Amino acid sequence: MDKKSYVRRQEKAGNDLIQLALDSDEFKKKYECGKLKPVQPLWHTDMDKIKIRRDKEHLKPSNTDLIINNIDVDQLLKSLDEESKVIFMEKTLFNNKMNSIKTYQVVTYWTKRRKLIPPRIFWEKDTDSLRIEDGRHRLNAAYCYGVKMIPVVIYKHQFSEVVNHLGIDSSFFSAESPASGTLAECSRP
Repeated sequence: MDKKSYVRRQEKAGNDLIQLALDSDEFKKKYECGKLKPVQPLWHTDMDKIKIRRDKEHLKPSNTDLIINNIDVDQLLKSLDEESKVIFMEKTLFNNKMNSIKTYQVVTYWTKRRKLIPPRIFWEKDTDSLRIEDGRHRLNAAYCYGVKMIPVVIYKHQFSEVVNHLGIDSSFFSAESPASGTLAECSRP
């Protein structure tokens, strides 16, 4: 790529980011005035059908991950480490602890009826609590829109610890789910 082409690509990327910020600000104003309809969060729940980059910000290879459906959002928030709990205390879609552009992108995806990867949580041994590794904006948006249950991505080897911290009896899961790989159905009464 020659220098002129590179400069043009960088300028276009900069202009796209500026437009995204402007769109985000406009969306935030409409939200604060109550002019937006709530959206229904949509989630990918089959890792074999998710087409994503294999980098640290997204899912790991499916043999190390597990998606658990029907996790109670309030219980999840109570189970988080203290630092993470602070983020969700306000229960507002836009707050100073979250990037407004990312929040806008999450809601825009759901408005267009596109599925997103569930938030990834993990058990942190040092604090003996759950942490959000990826998906704070998705979790916050779902929480602010009043969703009661969501799926989460966890590391398979932490299944027992995560389920324990969420206050779920492991007998609520089908026997093959944690070992099988892609989905654990939590069928609580």
